[in-house]
Amino acid sequence: ERQIRDTVRRFVDDKIMPGIDRHFEHASFPADAVPALAELRILGGNLPEEYGCANMNAVSYGLVMQELERGDSGLRSFASVQGALVMYPIHEFGSDKQKRHWLPLLAKGEKIGCFGLTEPDHGSDPGGMETRAERADGGWLLNGTKRWITNGDVANWYLVFAREEGTKAHKGVAAFIVEASWPGARWDALVHKLGQRASLPHHSVLHFLQHQRGVIGRDERYEVERHPGVLLLHEPGGCVGRVAGLQPHLIAPRQDQRAVRPMPRLQVGPGQ
Repeated sequence: ERQIRDTVRRFVDDKIMPGIDRHFEHASFPADAVPALAELRILGGNLPEEYGCANMNAVSYGLVMQELERGDSGLRSFASVQGALVMYPIHEFGSDKQKRHWLPLLAKGEKIGCFGLTEPDHGSDPGGMETRAERADGGWLLNGTKRWITNGDVANWYLVFAREEGTKAHKGVAAFIVEASWPGARWDALVHKLGQRASLPHHSVLHFLQHQRGVIGRDERYEVERHPGVLLLHEPGGCVGRVAGLQPHLIAPRQDQRAVRPMPRLQVGPGQ
């Protein structure tokens, strides 16, 4: 675990830190880091070796995310979306054919995925999802809008969540593998952000996108009602990583005694 942490720490110090300020200022993603992340077997690092992954334990994977976050939150977002929100659902709920086809490509960074759940009016709540999936000859038609989709600017394909026509709340919600080359999708960058500037979440509009294959899970689709675990979105490593990234800038107590004063004494209250 320490060896893995130290390896990623050196990578961040040597390859990310020297140029990340420039990416922050220009709101650009350090795409040249992707091959290195793949070489270090970080992408999907906690998945089995048979798919080209590193089979890390949970502690090692968490330490990797912390070190990437120390470099930049956008870099960690890229890696955690690729691994936890794209590769993990395929591994956990996809067919054997889908696993063997997609996971090695994603682990090598030859394909980049994104997780199309969040919408403008309902956030990441699948119960309010407005994107619809309608059966059509040879597949499905998807129609809707997604927003704040990390990796949307560099993704080759998207894991898009939509509700089947005629269903309510979270019932009938399925995850569709949609390739970027298919017609009908428009992606626009969300610009002028105050945070995560080295990551470019995208706004997407899906207009009757013809989808012919690749639905995750049994019965031709992945149903949230049956497998709610895939939508358990949490990133505690992000908080820890932000603290780690601030280490060089922390004020020593002897330089500023306010750093060691109890927090309530620093609050502005009535009459102050």
